[in-house]
Amino acid sequence: LKELRPDQTASSSNASAQPEIAVVIVARNAAHLIGPKIRSCLQSHYPADRIRVLLAIDGDDEDTARAAEALQDPRVTVLRHAQHRGKAACLNDTIAQCTQEILILTDARQRLDPDAIAHLVESLQRDPALAAVSGELSFEVPEGDFVGQGLDAYWRYEKWLRRTEGQVASTIGMTGALYALRRAAFRPIPPETILDDVLIPMQAVLDGYRASFDARAIAYDLPSTSMQQEKRRKIRTLAGNFQLIQLCPALIDPRRNPAFLGFFSHKVCRLLTPLALLVMLLASAALAPVFPRQSGMCAADHRSVAAGPLGAGHPPLAAGTTVQHLHRDAPVHRVRFSRVPAKPQPASLGRLTR
Repeated sequence: LKELRPDQTASSSNASAQPEIAVVIVARNAAHLIGPKIRSCLQSHYPADRIRVLLAIDGDDEDTARAAEALQDPRVTVLRHAQHRGKAACLNDTIAQCTQEILILTDARQRLDPDAIAHLVESLQRDPALAAVSGELSFEVPEGDFVGQGLDAYWRYEKWLRRTEGQVASTIGMTGALYALRRAAFRPIPPETILDDVLIPMQAVLDGYRASFDARAIAYDLPSTSMQQEKRRKIRTLAGNFQLIQLCPALIDPRRNPAFLGFFSHKVCRLLTPLALLVMLLASAALAPVFPRQSGMCAADHRSVAAGPLGAGHPPLAAGTTVQHLHRDAPVHRVRFSRVPAKPQPASLGRLTR
């Protein structure tokens, strides 16, 4: 499928230019995080005079606002929202004030690699058909943190999946910690949206754009510290998947969604997993009387091989004998494969048939 997709990566005439960008952050109760976060954005390996940071404060949170203003950098703009309305509503208001061609959407918690922004901008400029490019979330897992190690293994699979989706058609959803968005491709999303980092790029895909993944653009984070914390995150994600279908039914319409196959397999099939497990349970219960003790058919006592598995009329085989070939009509019953001391194979038993 990757080979069949038309190549749309021809560089534009102004690909060498680095456009002005706006880094959009929505924060709430993040006074201890926002200073280092904004500094990591402004210190990126990107022309300093072409970066602007817009910080939207979701609700009455003067501590976070003052922490950002304490940097005293004219490139930082703090947008106060007295009422807590949620991230999606703040994104709509903040992006509406952006005039930059490319937006970098990122969360308050993660530290950015110095080259991350430059890589995302390069990817968008290289392919005019791209509306959004996801960065990579890399977990800094402490030694002995088994919860974090398990989460890191999950993310390695998730990143492989997103990268492959981007090569075939479009990446389904961005990494909320870091992604780039073409301003012209943005459409406001419902204020109650849970998974804004999925709906925003998928609306662009429905409009004819593509979405991709750039593993060079890295945001660093610490994994969940407990199973309960990770459980809450998973429940929120699953609820958001159900909501996506409710808010944008076109996502499950193959006539309207160019990335329908990826969306269905990545998002919808996960919602069907509990039903699939229930069907497996009922099928196993229904088949149990038909095939009783199936495990016993392949778990006879350890003497079965030596007792003559080739059927009646054949002498028993010595322990360690290797049977290289059985005739398709030879009856074989109750065979166990067991570890036995290996002995030299007689030359006369090179091929046994009936």
